Amino acid sequence: MFTSGKGGILFMPTPVVSILTSCYNAAEFLPEAIESILGQTFKDFEFILIDDGSTDNTLNIISGYAAKDDRIILIEKKNTGLTDSLNVGIRKARGKLIARMDADDISFPDRLEKQITYLQKQKDVILLGTGCIEIDRIGRNIKQHRYSTGHKSLIRCFEKGGSPFPHSSVIYKTETVRQIDGYRDRLNGAEDFDLWLRMSLIGKIRCLSEPLIRLRKHAVSITARDEKSVILSYVVRLSHYLRKHGYPDPVEQDEKAYQTFLSWLEKRLIEEHVLQIRQFCLNLRKEWYCRDINILLRSAQLIMRLISSPYKFKFLHQKILGSALAARLTNEWIRINTL
Repeated sequence: MFTSGKGGILFMPTPVVSILTSCYNAAEFLPEAIESILGQTFKDFEFILIDDGSTDNTLNIISGYAAKDDRIILIEKKNTGLTDSLNVGIRKARGKLIARMDADDISFPDRLEKQITYLQKQKDVILLGTGCIEIDRIGRNIKQHRYSTGHKSLIRCFEKGGSPFPHSSVIYKTETVRQIDGYRDRLNGAEDFDLWLRMSLIGKIRCLSEPLIRLRKHAVSITARDEKSVILSYVVRLSHYLRKHGYPDPVEQDEKAYQTFLSWLEKRLIEEHVLQIRQFCLNLRKEWYCRDINILLRSAQLIMRLISSPYKFKFLHQKILGSALAARLTNEWIRINTL
């Protein structure tokens, strides 16, 4: 990997793509994730693995692989969370492209090859996701997910709170993500969604419908989607609408102004029963993934729970038609601040 330049000085050739993975207590699934990258048909990459202050065997696992493959770059740091870790990796990356990969997911062998080939042909695309196959803790297939593929349809889906393609499936242009200063620390928990919407105002975002990653769902990953992340998902959409219409982005304002916005939004989401509905959905998902019974029985039990819920009509309305609440709340915020 090292070549000799003038005067015999050794240097590393610039890779086409930098794969970026932040790891926190990821020892259980990390070897499989790493192997899926090292086994890619596309070989011209560097693999940046950031140990975010893990207390399990994560660091030793990364060190072991780094000793055997010089494409792996290990970064050790104290625990500061995913958003900060990803920004550290973005600053370190040498590739013109950055591919994201979570420490508990698995990339198909031809994932990089297919995404990079597409981006080389579609020069105006700055961010590209893919479909995925959802798997359980032990790797059994649960469901295949395919998403909207075009720029405009993806934006409409995001604005209504639809399920975006997984963070683990994304490749984006390094220069562009640095241009907008990477992920925003205030939005740790919805940082991916926010990044894509901000990038969409600069260039085209697209998605390959073909599943190119296996997305692992387990109790820890589901629990991570707590009440805070729900609120932040609305912060992302409101700040997006405000930017589009030329109003100040509250995420970019000082702490006092941001906290005022955050308190108002949380109050409105409670009044609209959003947090209650999301908690109900979260409980359903936990039951689905944590119960070790056959799929038909699990499905029947969850349907009965849904039927008996006081939130069933709002839940079904959002699932079928999407939510226009973010746009409505944006208009409310504009009125409050222009009186």
